[in-house]
This record gives sequence, structure tokens and C-alpha cells, in this order.
Amino acid sequence: MKYFKMLYISFLWGVLFAVVCFQSEWLEMRVNIGLIGFVMMVVSFCTLMVIDKKKGNMNKLLNFKFVLWNLALTIGGMVLLLGSERIPVLPAAIIREGLHITRVSFTTINIVILSFLILGAGAIVCSENIPKKIY
Repeated sequence: MKYFKMLYISFLWGVLFAVVCFQSEWLEMRVNIGLIGFVMMVVSFCTLMVIDKKKGNMNKLLNFKFVLWNLALTIGGMVLLLGSERIPVLPAAIIREGLHITRVSFTTINIVILSFLILGAGAIVCSENIPKKIY
């Protein structure tokens, strides 16, 4: 579950970083912002893996409170940067652009994003509450 938490946090950071980069018109016109988000996701995942390998206590740091705070701060940051009108479209547009899947509708991508966010957060919260068996 530790790696899923790292992937979840990395996804949040990648999407937020892509939204921040999207605010620069110069950068948005010259670079595929979706790819920047995915690169940031991979970089942050690898960084978390290296920190975990060196310190070995990443599972304690990545508790459900930390994950839920990151989710809330990411959504709050996106609302501040984009406003409520652009939230339903822009994250899906960035991901669609990054994956080069223009035939898929924004609604479908939004459903996948929301499912990942809700089910992922639910899985993380549930995994913290399940008692660990000692063998």
C-alpha cells in the first residue's frame, strides 16, 4: 500500500504542477503541459522511492492524514488558480493532451480522474484502519 500512496501523492503533485505550468501562456504554447505533469509525477514518485530506500520510514509519513491534506490542498490550489468554471474541463484537457487521446471525451476522463481520487483516498483510509496481522 506504501507504493500506491506514493503513486497517489505523485499524481496529485503532477496534476497541480501541470495546472501551475498551464497558467504561463508562453510555456503552454510551446510545451505539452500534459507531459510536464506526467514527468513531474514520475520524478516525485522516484524521489519518494529514494527517500524511502534511504530512510525507510515513508510508510509512517504517508499516513491517511497526509494524503487527505495533499488532496485537499491540491483541489484548493486548483480552485484558486483555475476558478470554479474551468475545474471540470482543464485537468481532463491536460491529461488528454499528455496522453494524446483526443477521441476520448472530457466527461470520460473526468469520471476516471474522480474515480481514482475517491476510490484511492477510500482505499488509503481503509488500509489504515485494518488491523495488521502478526505472523
